[in-house]
Parts: sequence; C-alpha cells; structure tokens
Amino acid sequence: MKKAIILMVVILGASSYGWAQPFGLPADATWSIFNENFRNNDFESALPFGRWLIFNKPKTLEGYPQYRGDRNFDRMIKVYEHMAEKQIDPALKTAYLDSVNYLYVTALETFTVDEIDHFSWKRNHARFLQSNSDNIDSANDKAIDIYIELFEQNTERFVQEADGWYVNFLARSFMSSDREKTLEILNIAEPYANPALLDNFEQIRNELFRNPAERVVYLEGLLESRPDDLELLDELMRLYERTNNQAKLRETAVRLYELNPSYHNVIRMAETAKSNAEYRNAIRYYREAITKTDNPDNLKRANIEIANNYLNLGEFQQARDFARRASQIDPNWGEPYVKIAEIYGQAITDCAGGTLERTDKVVYWLVLDYLDKARSVDRSYANTVTQMYRSYQPVTPTVEEKFYQGWNVGDKIQVNSSLRDCYGWIGETTTVR
Repeated sequence: MKKAIILMVVILGASSYGWAQPFGLPADATWSIFNENFRNNDFESALPFGRWLIFNKPKTLEGYPQYRGDRNFDRMIKVYEHMAEKQIDPALKTAYLDSVNYLYVTALETFTVDEIDHFSWKRNHARFLQSNSDNIDSANDKAIDIYIELFEQNTERFVQEADGWYVNFLARSFMSSDREKTLEILNIAEPYANPALLDNFEQIRNELFRNPAERVVYLEGLLESRPDDLELLDELMRLYERTNNQAKLRETAVRLYELNPSYHNVIRMAETAKSNAEYRNAIRYYREAITKTDNPDNLKRANIEIANNYLNLGEFQQARDFARRASQIDPNWGEPYVKIAEIYGQAITDCAGGTLERTDKVVYWLVLDYLDKARSVDRSYANTVTQMYRSYQPVTPTVEEKFYQGWNVGDKIQVNSSLRDCYGWIGETTTVR
C-alpha cells in the first residue's frame, strides 16, 4: 500500500502540480521551462513541468508545430531515472523506477506506430527492465516477454540490433530451462546473423550439449549439412574416443584422412590401425606420416611407433632399425634404447624357445647395455630401467656358467650367429659382467 501511494505521488506530484498548470503558467511557457531545465541537467526543477506536459499535452501543443510529445516522454524517462539514482530510500527509488516503467507503457498506448517507432520503444523498455531487475518485480521475465514479442514481430531487425546482443541474450535466457526453445530461436535467427553472431550461436549450442552422448547426436546432425567440415569431424573423433565407439572412430578417421591427409590425420589412421591390432597397416601409415613433417619430435615418435609395430609382428630386425633411427634423431632420448633392450629381450625368448642356454643368456648382457645407455642419456627413464633390470639381470649367466665357458669379467663377446643362427641379425658386441 505504501509503495502504491509513493508511486502515485511520484507520478502525479502534489495536487497543485498534478493536473493544474505549474505556477499557473500557460502551456507554452511550461514547455519552455521544462526544456530549459532539462538541457541544463536540472532534472529536479524540470520534473513538475514535464509531468504536467505528458499528462495534459501528450501529443501536440496548439500553435507549436515543432512540439513533439514523444520527446517529452523520452525526456521524462531520463528525469525519473536520474531521480531514482539519487534516492537512498529503497521504496522511493523503486517508485521512481516504476514511474519510468509506467511512462514506457503509457507512451506505447498513447502514440500509434505511425507516430513513434514502437519497436525501439519496446526494446528500450526491456533494456530498462533488465538494468533495474533488483528494484522491479519480475523485471527480467517482463523483459524477456518483450524481446520474444519483438523477435516474432520483426526477426531480421531484432537479430541485427546491437550486433546481435539482444538475440544472444534471448537465446541464453532459455538455456537452463528450455533447451528446445533456445535451439528454436537460434535456428530462426541464423539466416539473419553475421559471422561473429553465428560463432556465438555455435558456442551456445556447444554449451547446450556437454554430455558426450547427446553432443554426438547433435554434431552428427550438423555433419549431414556440413559433410566436409574438418573441425566438426575432429570434435566427433574426440567424442568417439571418449565414448569408446570404435566403429565410428575408424569411420571418421578414414573420412578425415581422405579429406585432408595431413600429418595429424595420418597419425590418427596409424593409431586407429594399431588399436585394432592391424600392425601392418599401422606401419604403413606411420611411414606416410614421416613424409608429412619436418618436426624432430614428430619424426622420432613416428619412428619409435614403427619399431613398436614391427615388434608386435615379431620382426625384430626391422623393429631395431627404426628404434635406431629414432635415437639418431634425438640421441638424448632414452626411449629408443629402452625399446632396443625390449626388442633383444623378445628376440631371446623367440630364439631360445622353451630352453634357455648359456649362449642365450649372453644376449641379456646386451639388453643391460642398452638399459644402461638409456639411463645415462636420459635420467627420466631411471625408474623404467630399474624395473626392467629386475627382470633381466637375474637371467644373465651365473658365476658357474661363466667359469665353464671361460668367460672373464671385461671379456668382449660377439652377439651373432656364433651364439645361435637366430642371433645373426644382431651383430653387436657385449661385455662379460
């Protein structure tokens, strides 16, 4: 009740200023004084004169064709906003803001669409409500209702107003409560949006579909109209990986490779093949990747991957050769030396079968040589080497075996076909430990 009384006083003023002319002045003088005070930013003095004009001469003033009633409304809105800013009493502040709200509604009821731009007045009304949502009940909801009306009334203009700020706000206002409404707004607005606004729309859609499964469905829908969109395909690849959709992962990798056989896309084909145990195909793609880059890190990693895949195929010499290539690219990287140690370890198992002879055990010294090399050039592999040592060191020749073979610590031993024919490809020298 108190708020209603204050609002009535603020809008109508004291009885002498409500409907009677202020100070008994004629209408033209009232108008002149109002304009003078407004231009001088003396809003408090302008208030009673402007209030009389909007209620008594809302449209025209006889004898003054230059008179514009809509301008008086606009100026009185600014007066009331200024008065609201000055108030300490929350009730009085709210009353002045309610007066602004009342003037927007009254102006739209008073002036026809031929007399004022209703679109602009409604838009400004909604912006006012947004800006004062802390002091006006349900202000944001009322603003959104106005924006929806404007969006439906003139979609193109609404979308292009303020570089898309309004439509962006409108779409986001429904994101948490009505995803379908948000998408509907974006779809309707899209034909009128500039590139920057389209990027904003895409961001909104991204935020709407954070759940990987839902996002996959959404992006696959987009892909139907944008089948060659590399960024879209890239994102789908990441999502297929997260959702472990191997069939789609493979299909999309092939699609990206066919559209753009870059280093990145070729590597992805290689990794997809490797994950499916298609080691021969993986090697082919890693070899192709090497031709697509000059980056040393890329080159060394592609070579070590080729070594891995040859090792999986049991082709030890080829595996060792590509590990060596990786070490030549980066002599201070421990991985190639660890890999060669692993290759030789697998070669011993393959060569010896179920019976490990003294001559087989010699090759484990060579394995340890490479582990020592890895640790010496790259301390980050110290833990890896220590763990592997625990596996290989116990199976090196014992003191008794060295005695029977006449091997003394420090002696050099050739690791080749002199041990077994199947070691002929190794062709290296190790030292008795």
